[in-house]
Amino acid sequence: IGLFPVVEEVLFRGFLFAEFSQSWGPGLAGLMTTMIFVGVHMPKVLEYWPALLAVSSIGLLTVLLRIRTESLAPGIALHSTYNGVLVTVAFLTQTTS
Repeated sequence: IGLFPVVEEVLFRGFLFAEFSQSWGPGLAGLMTTMIFVGVHMPKVLEYWPALLAVSSIGLLTVLLRIRTESLAPGIALHSTYNGVLVTVAFLTQTTS
């Protein structure tokens, strides 16, 4: 909930986005980093299409936040919240089953 969102946002929306933006501009850089982000998560989401949709949405939303705010903090907060909700739902589902 805490570590992976920070690492992924720094890598994808920080380093890669900044590097790609210099060559391609923010729009194409955002699309490319989102596609790479989804690709990295592909092994976990291929069997369940709603997860693919969710990961794609998180990737797009966090890059839009990065572009609009010029900061990683909002994307890290969103990504952490998303992961927290997933963990909470999984925990609650296990304890009620």
